[in-house]
Amino acid sequence: MAIRLGLLLGIFCTALSVLSAEPEWFQTPTQTEYHVDAYWFGVGHSSQLKRAIDEATATLAGQIETTIAQKVSIKDTETQTGSVTQYRRSRQSEIRSVIRQTLGNTQIVKQVKAQDGYYVMVVLNKDQYRSGLYNQLKQLNRDLNTESVYQDMLLSAKHYQKALLKFDSLLEKSMRYDTVISLYNYVSPTPFLPKHAGLTRTSVQAKKTAYLAGFSLALDSDEGVRMPLGRPVDVPVRVRMDWNGAPVADCVIRVVYSDSTVLGEYTTDALGQVEFQPYGLPLSASDQYVTARIQLRGRAQQWQADMPNPIKIPYTVSDLSYTPVAVTFNTDDTAWDKQLKRPIYATFQALGYSVKKSAELSVQVGVEIVEEKTMRSYRKNNYYISGTIVLTADANGEASMTTVSIPFKALAKNRKKAIAKIASDVVMPKIRVLELLALKGDK
Repeated sequence: MAIRLGLLLGIFCTALSVLSAEPEWFQTPTQTEYHVDAYWFGVGHSSQLKRAIDEATATLAGQIETTIAQKVSIKDTETQTGSVTQYRRSRQSEIRSVIRQTLGNTQIVKQVKAQDGYYVMVVLNKDQYRSGLYNQLKQLNRDLNTESVYQDMLLSAKHYQKALLKFDSLLEKSMRYDTVISLYNYVSPTPFLPKHAGLTRTSVQAKKTAYLAGFSLALDSDEGVRMPLGRPVDVPVRVRMDWNGAPVADCVIRVVYSDSTVLGEYTTDALGQVEFQPYGLPLSASDQYVTARIQLRGRAQQWQADMPNPIKIPYTVSDLSYTPVAVTFNTDDTAWDKQLKRPIYATFQALGYSVKKSAELSVQVGVEIVEEKTMRSYRKNNYYISGTIVLTADANGEASMTTVSIPFKALAKNRKKAIAKIASDVVMPKIRVLELLALKGDK
């Protein structure tokens, strides 16, 4: 009986010591010397000091969020203002993130190490916090104004693409600027009055929209484009790019056929113009056109969808007679000759050329092997081959200076299947082949 009583007494004393380890200020932090009118506070408890501090800081951040939520609730009930709706719909998470990023002046005012871990209390002076937000807002307002002025200078100097890239940082900073303004106006008795106006995210977005709307792309030559089958147009097609009537130089214009064949990319000159000579690809009548569009590069690609719509330029093939071409395979390997014959013949046919045994225009097909080996592997496909298919041309014995090189590589069960796979998968560059044929193929 005495032993049982001793055990119970021991358990009671242990529980009492654990309970007494929790500081009084931890249970009632609002009754400390840090008054709720002047401070936000938070308490935390953990077996590790850092975790206790993190918990206390998170509790403090929650105090600020609660303060904002209370004010929002009142405004939402009484006024239904647009800012309240914005806060409720999209800004809550942003404000929460900024709160956690602006707690640098938080102070640890109480810290106790007990048997069950650490007890911590942190506080943040409200006036000091508002002052920090105010100084941050002034700096953001100043930085945004400086960048906006610099962007206007770039526009004046006709550096249109550099001016476009400035929206990247302007939009990012204006988002934080809006969030900090919202936070400051919620925790401060008086709203923030900026020195420079028109720098909110809404204003920057409106400026960006107006800026992008200023770009235009137009055909600056005759609309009736006619060319012979498989040959380039005699008179180049000209396209002009402007920004609010002023020519835009050093911008890339990408020209593509309706079947996704890329004619090329061209850079606008000082007059905002590019010239190109499309070939008469034998497509169906409804698909005989090329499109020219502005092609942004690098970080500016994020605004590609905001650029003017591509220009559709229909063309007519004036001469439907196929130009004969003789093809010779110089591979010294009947396996290559046999497998490459069909894709190469089909390519010439699609470009407006008919393959004959003899013709003034002759094309030579060669294969240059870079690597060919049987790989050590337990897999069935272990034969590897890589290299280049090379096309050259001559007209009446006069060789062309142009060469078309088509790289390849394949992994298959054996050499025969590897060559068949290459022939099946090879993609012939149509425009490069047309350039090869047109240089020495004129009648």
